[in-house]
Amino acid sequence: MRLESPLGPNYARVIWTHVDKETRRSCGQAEWGNNGLSSFLASAEEADVSAVIIEKDDGRIDLSVRSRPGFDVSGAVVALGGGGHPLAAGATMPGPLEAASERAVAALRLVQRTA
Repeated sequence: MRLESPLGPNYARVIWTHVDKETRRSCGQAEWGNNGLSSFLASAEEADVSAVIIEKDDGRIDLSVRSRPGFDVSGAVVALGGGGHPLAAGATMPGPLEAASERAVAALRLVQRTA
């Protein structure tokens, strides 16, 4: 199976997950980072870009993004208030979680193939 971007072949195929604070606590992870999950998700054959979106106790949202070579995520993440490199970037965003997730995924879907 091959996942296609809804915007066409030159746009990133995005795989993402979000973790709310209740789920984090139920796993016994009060201060859980993404622990490599964004890199793991980026290894999915069907994805070009991965994102892990984590709700912190104070309501802020941590975003961790990784991409395959040929997809530069830094601009999309800068537009969300963060920074980083072409293949790895991150941001801290205001909540709530659902709204932040929608903003992040929408921005990442616009990432275009660079090579």
